[in-house]
Amino acid sequence: MNERIQELRRQATLVETYTAHNGSIHEGKSVDLEKFAELIVKECCNVVDYDNARAITNHFGNKEEPPVGKSRDLMKGLWKV
Repeated sequence: MNERIQELRRQATLVETYTAHNGSIHEGKSVDLEKFAELIVKECCNVVDYDNARAITNHFGNKEEPPVGKSRDLMKGLWKV
């Protein structure tokens, strides 16, 4: 798997700690699939022009302005991620 995909997966990984019935402590990991998908879409929008980014975000049901390229700050509240 590509290193960038692995990094996005790590960003979307949830870590939960729980105590078993015998008192031992365990850690479980799972991937938040919705967050993982949002990260992938955001990454795709970051490498295409505005019109294609808009088409991508519309295709996935996000009607807000798409984040595009390094010149747009992806953390301006346009995306939940």
